Amino acid sequence: MLVKKFNTLEQAREDLWCFEPDAEYYRMVAEHWILASKLYEKKCPRGIFKYRTVKEANDDG
Repeated sequence: MLVKKFNTLEQAREDLWCFEPDAEYYRMVAEHWILASKLYEKKCPRGIFKYRTVKEANDDG
């Protein structure tokens, strides 16, 4: 892993942005989202649900 040193926080902030993305950049972004979807596997059922009380709705979620 490459270690970068910055003189100011603004230089570090600017280094986070990629203004000229290439195919490797998009591959890394796609891998990031694939990993994120695997880590967060909460499946939400489709539709609208009706509850009698707020407590019943909170218990379901």
